[in-house]
Amino acid sequence: MHQRDPTTGVLHERPHLYHGPLSCTPDKQALFFQSGGAGLWSNPAAYVKILASLLNNGTCPNTHARILTPPSVDLLFTNQIPSQPDFARGNPASVDESLMYSEPEIYPQQGDPPQGWAYGGFLTLEEGDTGRGRGALWWTGFSNCFWWLDREKGVAGMLAAQVLPSVDVKMREVFGEVEKGVYDGLVGE
Repeated sequence: MHQRDPTTGVLHERPHLYHGPLSCTPDKQALFFQSGGAGLWSNPAAYVKILASLLNNGTCPNTHARILTPPSVDLLFTNQIPSQPDFARGNPASVDESLMYSEPEIYPQQGDPPQGWAYGGFLTLEEGDTGRGRGALWWTGFSNCFWWLDREKGVAGMLAAQVLPSVDVKMREVFGEVEKGVYDGLVGE
């Protein structure tokens, strides 16, 4: 894990936030805080297999194993708070800027179109500046692991990092460049 210096922008190695739970023996794991929202462990290659399965309506395109039914996948993409289109705008200031960068909006869009939240994450209800389609689902992990699923255009992607603070400005810029590069490279677009 790395930490960006807020003054110089230089990355420095730092102890992993989960060093204790990651390095302890199984008999000691119950002594550590178990965070349900931050407890999914995987590597990027395995994670994108899940994204590919969700793009394939809940079925793994390689093994043909079903992980979710089509109606369940639809629920992951259904806006659960349509009456709150600006819910993700104007976030409160971070208590600790070394862990979480204060940003008024994680995925700003020109004209501030409505946004949504679904069971699977944040919804981009209108097309994004990168080329992202309407109704795309996305989220980011604490250490700047960004992913998105765009069923309209049939594409998904992930940028995996181990960088703090969360919502790091440079990592968001790289994610935007990667996403735009993917959309710019789509055939027929």
